[in-house]
Amino acid sequence: MSSLERDNHGNARFCGCSSIRDFEFLGKLGEGTFGEVYKARSKKDTSVVALKRILMHNEKDGVRVPLYYSSTS
Repeated sequence: MSSLERDNHGNARFCGCSSIRDFEFLGKLGEGTFGEVYKARSKKDTSVVALKRILMHNEKDGVRVPLYYSSTS
């Protein structure tokens, strides 16, 4: 079964991208007009990162889609 993250064979669709499940959320750092920023720890290598949850607006049907962006600290 394919998904946004994986194709029909279970391979990652986006090279270099991690799943949100690969992180442990440690707390919310802040928020702004376009989203929220969280402090998180990688479950793979224990590095601490900032994850930005960006709210994207779909002009067709008005549905907000969350998108996460990672930045190492």
